[in-house]
Amino acid sequence: MGYLFAIVAVVLWGLVQIPIKIAKAPGRVGVMVSMPAGIVAVVLILLFQGKLTLPEADGRDWFLILLTGVATFPVATYMYFEAVKRAGITSAAPITRLTPIIVVMACAALRIKELSWPVFFAALMVFIGGIFLAKGIRRSHPIESHRSLKVGLLYAFIACFMWAIAYVGVGQISREIPRILVLFYGLGFGAIVHWIVMMIVGRLKELRDLRRVDVVCYCIQGVVSFALGYWAMFESIGYLGSDKSAVITGSWPVVGVVTGIVVFREPMNLWKLLGTVLLILSAVLAGMEPFL
Repeated sequence: MGYLFAIVAVVLWGLVQIPIKIAKAPGRVGVMVSMPAGIVAVVLILLFQGKLTLPEADGRDWFLILLTGVATFPVATYMYFEAVKRAGITSAAPITRLTPIIVVMACAALRIKELSWPVFFAALMVFIGGIFLAKGIRRSHPIESHRSLKVGLLYAFIACFMWAIAYVGVGQISREIPRILVLFYGLGFGAIVHWIVMMIVGRLKELRDLRRVDVVCYCIQGVVSFALGYWAMFESIGYLGSDKSAVITGSWPVVGVVTGIVVFREPMNLWKLLGTVLLILSAVLAGMEPFL
């Protein structure tokens, strides 16, 4: 089941690049729309499942839920949205492939899980594949200015570290707490923090200027990515562990690249092809780890 959940997350995160790319509003504003949309979707799932009661959780679990929610939803997502705007899908998405290798090394350093060399090499393949994809976009698809590209890549690097915190954090939350509830409270904490920050810096007024198409795009992103994609990811961590889940779900830029090519007519070249192949092989290697 863990592999199935991971694949679902890969597909959803790849396809959700379409509304992210279409939306013109800044990421800081889009997150204010997408997080409430994701919360509504999660509440509907909870009502359907009847899992409205939170099992007893200690202070450590609450801290991890808070840390995961804030690092993932307002911070990492905002950084990634801005990276996509400045550097494009096929630049921003590959750079964040540093996340799996950070997760694998963190799990080993914190003695959460013994280092698995097949998983480590799979994570390394994800990173190298991301470099190839980024090389391909810079050579054949210069969609932004050089300065804008550099700023976008910086945002992408910050996002990948925040996502690494989420993978490791979710893996340490008690298994007695359903992952859908972990998502609900984490997303709720993240939304509260982001709205407070936006209120303090005076950004709430930007909501009035949102185009209808932007509202729709960010609502779709909230439901598909925040509610369904992250739920699938959290479930996969429970079955596979933080390290292996990070590697397999880290292959989602494959779907993102295909989306960019098919929907937005972004060009394909040898570097992109090599990167895509490496990402696919990394997921296969991580999946074969129990047999190696």
